[in-house]
Amino acid sequence: MNADRFEETSELAGGRYQRSEGDAVRCTLCPHECLLYPGDVGLCGVRKNIGGQIFVLNYGRISALAADPIEKKPLYHWRPGSGVFSVGTTGCNLRCPFCQNWRLARIDKDLPLQCMSPDDLCLEARRSDLGAMAFTYNEPVIGTEFILDCFASARCADIDVVLVTNGYVRERAARDLFRVASAVNIDLKAFTEHAYQQMGGSLTPVLRSIEMAVEMGVHLEITHLVTPKINDSPNMFDKMVQWIARLSTDIPLHVCRYFPAFTWREMPTPLDIIRQYVSIARQRLLHVYAGNTAESQNTFCTSCGALLVERDSGYRVAVHLTGDGRCPLCDTPSGIVML
Repeated sequence: MNADRFEETSELAGGRYQRSEGDAVRCTLCPHECLLYPGDVGLCGVRKNIGGQIFVLNYGRISALAADPIEKKPLYHWRPGSGVFSVGTTGCNLRCPFCQNWRLARIDKDLPLQCMSPDDLCLEARRSDLGAMAFTYNEPVIGTEFILDCFASARCADIDVVLVTNGYVRERAARDLFRVASAVNIDLKAFTEHAYQQMGGSLTPVLRSIEMAVEMGVHLEITHLVTPKINDSPNMFDKMVQWIARLSTDIPLHVCRYFPAFTWREMPTPLDIIRQYVSIARQRLLHVYAGNTAESQNTFCTSCGALLVERDSGYRVAVHLTGDGRCPLCDTPSGIVML
């Protein structure tokens, strides 16, 4: 990570997740729990020991702002057809070799950044008139302090907070984030410890984050990128689906097609594999979608089969639901959160 990408100024924010250990400070935000001596930077590239305290180097350092369809996150069952004000910073606490946003995750030294306070960012979000702000593109949890401060401003502006995350975070920070988030998409990258080791992490904390999102009543959707030679085992995929189904068969699952990126140069996931996995998942889950393909992304009533939401690959959406999210034919609740 290019920690020297940042200037150390008085505007840097102190970290909330730390404990002193002799001459060092232990970062307690994520499962890596980096032990940082003065001047050291954590694996994420943005949490640094300065004078015996952890400071968050990417606090308010914005790498990307965009108005996106909510379906692009992907969130299909939360305000379908709406837009979201997307915000990216820099850094990540995993090391996925197939990362599509590696310039942000690895903190490219040539990446242009703009500094924005939580109030300024929420003012921009309010001007977008989209009603929701998503922390996305890089890994948001490594800047939890900034998200929490933004929420204080967003709440006053009636703006909902959305998280698109790898879920690799300790329970205290996860609880803090899920208290402020209205919707979250968690990227469940694999279902074995070995696969997560290839990405510089561990499976168990991600599963716990998913469990906590369910326990706390946050709207949750899960993404799973089927990546050759990382997680392309139908048996492991079926075990993952069984685990999700035990939490709730209503959780939408996005089974996404991999394309070569960063250092991973395997061929794109064959469409037949994606279709096979979608078929496996639909045996146990009610809402399964094929991402990064031209496959149908429509949502149907689980009771009568009526078409509830139409989607195409250009993120054009037609919603056929009652105002409170019920099927217009049989009045069955869809579980879809409406505007």
